[in-house]
Amino acid sequence: MANTNITFSIDSEDKEMLSKFCDEVGVTMSGLFNMCVKATLRDWEIPFRVGGVKPSKRLLEALRESEEFAKNPEQFETMTVEEALKEIEG
Repeated sequence: MANTNITFSIDSEDKEMLSKFCDEVGVTMSGLFNMCVKATLRDWEIPFRVGGVKPSKRLLEALRESEEFAKNPEQFETMTVEEALKEIEG
């Protein structure tokens, strides 16, 4: 069967994020779309749940902060659990 090209537009930020995702899971964007097409035609339905869990901005910021702390712990104020509890309790 001969291949054919399909051209469509996608938001540039979405394309960048999708490219990063594909790199992480070891598939090309073309391969990802081909898998979606094959599954759609095989099952005659959308092959994935529409919706899902996206990390919140707060979680992403906490992850960035923890990575920064791991690189440069001396730049952060640290305290014992007891000190943290006292600070929380006021």
